[in-house]
Amino acid sequence: MKQLLNQRLVLDASVLVKLISTETNSQKIISIWQLFIENKSELYLPQICYFEIANVMLVSKKIATKDIFLFIDELKKYDKNQITTELELLKSSIEIAQKQKITPYDAIYITLAEKIDGILLTADFQHHKKQFSKRIYYLENLK
Repeated sequence: MKQLLNQRLVLDASVLVKLISTETNSQKIISIWQLFIENKSELYLPQICYFEIANVMLVSKKIATKDIFLFIDELKKYDKNQITTELELLKSSIEIAQKQKITPYDAIYITLAEKIDGILLTADFQHHKKQFSKRIYYLENLK
């Protein structure tokens, strides 16, 4: 995980959901979360991520509303993203989406990583292929 020290990290929902589950690589994301707690790296989340994670927690995981609110509050506590609207990222996201044939929802994570000169950490091989951006790191490949 040394490659993530002192970095600006964009985590997508495929990674964040591992904080609330016992899925493969859950221990890795817990170690990464510790970097934010200890101020050894910075977390950046696009606003849409909050909707995506709430959807997974509510619909797929059937987690209680109060626990979803607590989790979102915890994310917000460490989120350094000061972009107040996704519209600031929309044009670039649309261009990436069109070029890479992915949705603007997925492209916004890449756009944010590029804007902050950071790293996008994902567990989603399908929507965030390495060829889309040199800023994409896969959770599974971290040591």
